[in-house]
Amino acid sequence: MDILSKKAMAQLYASGAIQKDDCQVYEYSLSVLLTSVLHTLTILVIGLIFGLFGESIVLFISFFLVRKFAGGFHATKQWQCYLVTVATVSGALLLLKFLLVQSDVFFYVLLSIVTLSIFMLSPAEHPNKPLSAKEKKVYRYISWGLCGALTALSTFAFNWASEAIGLAVCMGLLLGSISLIAAKVERMMRRR
Repeated sequence: MDILSKKAMAQLYASGAIQKDDCQVYEYSLSVLLTSVLHTLTILVIGLIFGLFGESIVLFISFFLVRKFAGGFHATKQWQCYLVTVATVSGALLLLKFLLVQSDVFFYVLLSIVTLSIFMLSPAEHPNKPLSAKEKKVYRYISWGLCGALTALSTFAFNWASEAIGLAVCMGLLLGSISLIAAKVERMMRRR
């Protein structure tokens, strides 16, 4: 994505559409946009492959909402992030299929564990973007509120609407939880 963004900005600069001082900002923004589009499309394709297209959308939205404010693991390279995304989303959708034939108890145990881990570990801070005490407090409350609302939505959907949608929300929370745990482990290893 970086190479594509660099080439696009070089062409825009050469044509006079942007100034040299703005190239780096536009390049970064385009790279982030393209990466986001690639990740989203990949999640949707994985959902299609597993026959869980709607559920993959719900999973992505619930994960995105939690991840936005709770934080989590950041890969050092874009290709690593992409591979982690593909692996975790594939795993979550496989687990969703497995849970559709399991007991309700398994769903509630999993939902409780991921909800508690998000409550205990959020927000996760990245070394490149430290949070002030006020930001930590605000992000913690927002992530707790989102997590609580998504947990309630998951429970409601699982019991009274669609088990698959309830599980998809739960899988989004699971991915958020895994990301927070991975960030915590990474911080602990960095301190050694």
